[in-house]
Amino acid sequence: MKAKINGIEGNFIFDTEAGITVLTKKFSTKLHNIRKQDGVPFRTTGERQDVDLYTVNDFRIGNLVEKNQLSRLLI
Repeated sequence: MKAKINGIEGNFIFDTEAGITVLTKKFSTKLHNIRKQDGVPFRTTGERQDVDLYTVNDFRIGNLVEKNQLSRLLI
């Protein structure tokens, strides 16, 4: 599906079980105003996730807008 992050449109897979947004490195290089978060993320099952976390200003799907969305950046 089409969606926008910080005003940049891309193609996304909508997975209701994911719990967090995953971006490719290629798409992330198009984004401005992303902020890296401190710490190590963990799944709800307690498994450590060795990925970086970033906050984006807004994530838009149609009329739905989420502000300050936390995302995992897949490199």
